[in-house]
Amino acid sequence: MIELCPPESAADILKNGILLTGGGALLKNLDILLEKELKIKVTKVEDPLLIVIQGLGKTLNHLDLLNSMMLEYSPRDIQEEHSEIIDSNEKE
Repeated sequence: MIELCPPESAADILKNGILLTGGGALLKNLDILLEKELKIKVTKVEDPLLIVIQGLGKTLNHLDLLNSMMLEYSPRDIQEEHSEIIDSNEKE
């Protein structure tokens, strides 16, 4: 899915890794599995449920900036691109 990210976001993810937050971060060893499969550094945050709420609070305080942070894809575009990636991977 990193292929769908803007180049600057993809570069940041590859350089710094990803932060595992929310309920998924509570699953035992999910960070280890993702790091192994994605070959990207995965860091589980200290309080994964609280940090989601804190992030939502910050977002609500800056709704004027929200549109500038949105990817310029419709759900249909993302689904079509995802299907193309799956099809090309299956051919390999």
